[in-house]
Amino acid sequence: MLEQAFNDAISDIPNCIAAGVVDLSSGTLLSLQSKQERPQETLNVLTKTITELFEAPLLQAFSEIYSPADGEADASGKGFGEILLLNDHHNYLLLKGRESNQLAVIIVTTKDTPVGLMMMKSIAALPAIERAF
Repeated sequence: MLEQAFNDAISDIPNCIAAGVVDLSSGTLLSLQSKQERPQETLNVLTKTITELFEAPLLQAFSEIYSPADGEADASGKGFGEILLLNDHHNYLLLKGRESNQLAVIIVTTKDTPVGLMMMKSIAALPAIERAF
């Protein structure tokens, strides 16, 4: 079921080269499907970075700068739900799970992928990936 969810995401998201899931509570890469093999050391860096970005206290505090001051925001809205990273070669979209905020999905595309389209297609693929867990 997870393999099918990843296959669907990779085929639906333009220029997608990898999709994976990280357990934020343990900092463990649960699954990764990629068009290119990567050494374990690289996967460890990927996993640790994703976990630190979503769990970093300063980044969580930063996300609250423009949050509602009237206390109407619920606790599930703490921190960022999506983090987009861009470099000269790739786009990386990190999505925190909607059903389980202890899961994070990473989508990697080539740089020539329109970011808005990448985000739209990735967010659409998120429920199927979450259901697979």
